[in-house]
Amino acid sequence: MPVLVPLPAGQPSRTLLPPTDPASGIVTFTARPTRHAWAIGQDLLAALGIDHDLNGSGRRHGEDLEYARAWLTAYETRLLVIRHADTITSPDILDDLSHLCASVGAGLVLTCDDTGGEHLADWVTARDGTISEHAALKTLIAEAARSLPAMPSDAAPDYPRYLPRVEFYAFRSRVRDVLRPEQFTLVDRLYRNTFTAIADDPPESEEQAATALTTLIAQHRTPGEALTIARAAQAALFTRGMLLKVNVDTLLHGVAAAEHRRMTPAEVRSLRAYRTCWRSAAAVLYDANLSKEDLHALRIDQISDDGTPTVPHSPMLPDALLYLNAQRAYRLHTGSDPADPLIAESRAHVTYALRRIGAELNLPAPTNHVPAEAKKADRWQNRLGVALLPLVGSALPTSEPDQQTPEVAA
Repeated sequence: MPVLVPLPAGQPSRTLLPPTDPASGIVTFTARPTRHAWAIGQDLLAALGIDHDLNGSGRRHGEDLEYARAWLTAYETRLLVIRHADTITSPDILDDLSHLCASVGAGLVLTCDDTGGEHLADWVTARDGTISEHAALKTLIAEAARSLPAMPSDAAPDYPRYLPRVEFYAFRSRVRDVLRPEQFTLVDRLYRNTFTAIADDPPESEEQAATALTTLIAQHRTPGEALTIARAAQAALFTRGMLLKVNVDTLLHGVAAAEHRRMTPAEVRSLRAYRTCWRSAAAVLYDANLSKEDLHALRIDQISDDGTPTVPHSPMLPDALLYLNAQRAYRLHTGSDPADPLIAESRAHVTYALRRIGAELNLPAPTNHVPAEAKKADRWQNRLGVALLPLVGSALPTSEPDQQTPEVAA
């Protein structure tokens, strides 16, 4: 049942009811004075993190409510709190919000200044709701809110971005010459760690070399780190009698465009900005190394209740699972069968959307002309042009076992 809470008119409502992270189970937004239903739906979506300036936004109230229902379901929302609800003069809009909350099992709280809101009181009373106080609302919010996990740091590493473009045999000495001592220490530490890792377990084929190189590079974010890893790997394999060739231009360009790595926690969370769940879902599935064929073959029933895909995929963050759960809920709420595709849009539409996501949010995005069966990791490895060649030379002469080595005069 809805709850009405009059607030002190002399204090800002955002101070009394500050914004909340929807992942906490509490969604709070301010209703704009408007006669149009779509404006209230847009306010609700904005409170869920939606940016209406991005691709996929719309102003259809019914569609907004369907997307809001999917997002509220994915967030497992417990309470929807509306500031200045007295600006909503239409009983139909209030009924829409009440039905929306009932469909996801969330409570609806309307607030207004204690100097008005008579029509709200009539609406709440007619629907067997209650009128409460601010202190009781604070207690209700505290009891309903979930604690949020700590957000991992996404700060850029303090690593030199540009390093000398010299061959591997001169790289380390040249870095020592041009960098400050504290910067050289950072580069040398990564160089040594990479050299040891490759030398202790050298790859035996081009495929293994590409996999080892990309696995190491994927853990880092800057072109300087990628170049250091490539040069250290070349030096390590040279000591094992192998020459490792790498297309350095492709390597540095790909790292600068973030083609080589998974999205960071902050980048995954930034996908909340899309109103249409399928865009965020497609982005995290692509990031989890599903090909276009895999993505379009994924069915609704292959997404578990918590959003985890049951098909092979790379590990996914909780925020990524949220998007899959929202898309699953949206498809089921709009009448799809569990055996239907999770993402019903065409391949061309999905590919275009992924490129727009890369441009709008500055996230890793696929390049043009990507084969439908190619996975993200495979595409990155193939474009590096890695080659592994044995060093060929004449063997040094050795003395016979029965011959003694002549002593060298002091």
